[in-house]
This record gives sequence, C-alpha cells and structure tokens, in this order.
Amino acid sequence: MNRKKVLKIVLIFLIVIILVTAYFLLTKKKRNNIIEMVENFELYQEITDPDERSFGKDCNANEEFNQFKKIMELGSMKKLVLPGGMQVMITPNYNRWSNKKFLSFNTVDPDAFCGAGGTYPLHAYKNQLLWKQACSTGAMPEPDAPGYQEFMKCIETEEAIVNYFE
Repeated sequence: MNRKKVLKIVLIFLIVIILVTAYFLLTKKKRNNIIEMVENFELYQEITDPDERSFGKDCNANEEFNQFKKIMELGSMKKLVLPGGMQVMITPNYNRWSNKKFLSFNTVDPDAFCGAGGTYPLHAYKNQLLWKQACSTGAMPEPDAPGYQEFMKCIETEEAIVNYFE
C-alpha cells in the first residue's frame, strides 16, 4: 500500500473513533441528566386528580398492599414527567420497606400490585418509594405513526432509569 492510502485509512479510523466516543459521552450525559431529575424530589408535582392517584380499583392484591394502598391514597403522591412522557412517582415509604422488600413485589409476588395500572415498584429510599409507569402496554406504534418518536423517547428514558436502579 502506498503512503496516501495508509494515511486515509488511519484518518477514517480516527474519525470513527472520535464519533463513537462522542456518541457514548453524549448518551451517558443524557442518562445522567435523567437520573439527576428522577432523584431530585423537589421537581415532583403533587397529584391531585383522584384517577391518577389510584393503584388499581378492583384488585386482588395481597393484604399488605391493600393496607398500604388505603394509607397512600390519603397521603402524598407526586409525579415527574420525563422525556417522552415517561412518568415516575414518589410516595412516602409508610411501611419502611427496604428496597429488597419493595422490589420483591415485582419478583416474588408480581400480582401484589396488580400491575398497578402500569405503575411498578422501582426503588425504595428510607423515606420515599419510587414508582415508574410503563411507556406502553407492549404495543409499539409503527415508525410512521403519530407518536412514534415520543414513544421511542419514552422507551429510551425508561431503559436508562431501569438500568440505573438494577
């Protein structure tokens, strides 16, 4: 190979490395910004609409959740809307559940919260419970359908949050 071809290959290789590095740094920064928002409880707004405060009306949840639900529906419940419409909510940790106990409702007793209308346990802090709402029921819109771009942003946000709290 002549010298010009080698220089072209090296230059192209360096450009690709720079672009890939920039992409990963921007993606990491975006994820970090989302997590900072999630953990800044001052950004959350109180939910006043009774329909938004429900974790399932006709639910065969376990008794522990039913007791929690009665207390929770009378107390504070706040939400934060993230990119793509992804929502996270906080409630007081009335039962002082550990993170392991809180998340066990997803793994050991997944019907305990009845899917909570698409709201699921995400993380237990000492004084707060963090919940996430699913972006969809599993049906993905077609790429040319209205709302597709917003749906993809929601999925990206949800993945960043779930991966952070794993």
